[in-house]
Amino acid sequence: MQIKNKIILAFIFLLILSLNIKAEEFNISAKEITVDKQNNVFTGKGSVKVTDKEADDYYKSRSYGSKIGAWASKQSTVLQSRDELINSVKHYKKKYNDEKNVPRPDHWSGWILLPKEIEFWLHTNNRIHERLKYSKDNNGNWNKFLLNP
Repeated sequence: MQIKNKIILAFIFLLILSLNIKAEEFNISAKEITVDKQNNVFTGKGSVKVTDKEADDYYKSRSYGSKIGAWASKQSTVLQSRDELINSVKHYKKKYNDEKNVPRPDHWSGWILLPKEIEFWLHTNNRIHERLKYSKDNNGNWNKFLLNP
């Protein structure tokens, strides 16, 4: 079964990269997410790419406070105290006091997942799950398959 070509399936994940690795260097082959309390699962496979222009455009759309937060937060690292973060915010507000001119940090970027395959696992009792797989062919058409659990 084919899904109409007019449907565009692109998942955008905008993430702050805390590593000194550009998003273009990542090649994500799969992303699995549990979508609800019934253990239904979504899996997608595709490629990841982002340009500096795309990251810049999205960054420019963010509020002044969010831009300052991008500078102030060392995302997901351990804080010694909340004051450490608040002081960092104050520092970057002084450094970038012109709200219309806050540059994007080099470590801040985005990801775009361009899926080639998407699978939905719908949990049922006794491991007789319903599995739906959508695969993109070489012509860009999406095909739907029902898989054995």
